[in-house]
Amino acid sequence: MTRRPSEWGVVFDLDDTLLYTSPTFEAGVLRLSLLLQTLGLEDEEVRSRLLTIDLERINELGYGKARWPESMGLAYRSFVNDQKLPGYDPALERRCVEIGWETYEIHPELKPGAREVLEGLRPHARLVLATRGDEELQGRRIDHAGLRHHFDAMYFMEWKTPETYGALLQEQGFDPRKTFIIGDAIRSDINPALSLGAHAILVRGQNWEHERVDPLEGHFHEIDDLEEIPPIILRAMGVHAG
Repeated sequence: MTRRPSEWGVVFDLDDTLLYTSPTFEAGVLRLSLLLQTLGLEDEEVRSRLLTIDLERINELGYGKARWPESMGLAYRSFVNDQKLPGYDPALERRCVEIGWETYEIHPELKPGAREVLEGLRPHARLVLATRGDEELQGRRIDHAGLRHHFDAMYFMEWKTPETYGALLQEQGFDPRKTFIIGDAIRSDINPALSLGAHAILVRGQNWEHERVDPLEGHFHEIDDLEEIPPIILRAMGVHAG
């Protein structure tokens, strides 16, 4: 892809920033919970067990595609091991895993204003997408939402850290002082941006427990609606919004 000249760069996260991704996982959690409730478990203990197991596996394995379905199977097996469920049923474990895989068949909805924000910023800055997770899955989500053509480059990251974001900025030739990083996660998007001296915009919303930390000091904004993004960026550029 030909690099467009621009002094400014804007880096967008995908999940729960431009797309409503959390509801697709919540739907999977609910289906697993309803299945195991038929065997006598309570909704809260299923949710708590699943998310605890999945967080441990995120820390160990990262954001690979197979992790989530496997975590559902492991949650079922853990209840069997704790003798909270009757004897092990391999067919039931397979069904739990299938529920996890079926989560990926749901296309997340595009957030209101996402396309308009990208179209409005593109004349003024180079736009980059930086998302975690499986490249094939994320690419499918990007294409279903019709977003691919808005970006000058896309990065599919295993981890989002100051080092990985720093490498992205260096590869794109972005000056951190003229770069905005936009995402819904303080730990994974906002703090890496601030540690590099870039501008950061937090899109408030639902997020995983392990992402909830305090932001670092720096050029930091919080918003509720995507339409709030262009005025913040254009003001920093010294461009008057029309």
